[in-house]
Amino acid sequence: MTELILIATTSKNNILTVDGKIPWDSFKGDMKRFEKETNGYPAIMCAKRYESLKDTLDGRTKIVVAGKEFASMDGFFVRENLEDAIRLAGSHDEKVFIIGGKAVYDLSIERATKLMLTRVHNSCSTEGSELFPVIDTSTWRISFTRNCGGYSFVDYVRRQPSG
Repeated sequence: MTELILIATTSKNNILTVDGKIPWDSFKGDMKRFEKETNGYPAIMCAKRYESLKDTLDGRTKIVVAGKEFASMDGFFVRENLEDAIRLAGSHDEKVFIIGGKAVYDLSIERATKLMLTRVHNSCSTEGSELFPVIDTSTWRISFTRNCGGYSFVDYVRRQPSG
């Protein structure tokens, strides 16, 4: 079975972006973790996320979820819906990473097996912001944490059904 992993950086109040921009400076440790964990595996994203990261995604099968108006280009695949993107990615590897944006996170969290979050320790204004999906603690349990100063790594795994 393919492991579907959402990987994201959020503020402590779950903000992904404000007015389409990341509202904090990047953290070297966060980028190192992203590189280490996702390198060699398929990465599914929206067109906007692809445009912002395309020069940093070498070593991954890049799959963009976008409508027909998004033309295919060398180096990545385009699929019109998340189901087709996951099917393509899962045919390549045992791990598939969802790397954003908000709509792709929203569509995939119910199918995810793991969440790998970097939590920035400050809060951001919620006006004009996009939020990461709510993490239901009856569905998810923390499997790993590490405080790195101004941010923490917090991983979640899906709870096994009881019974």
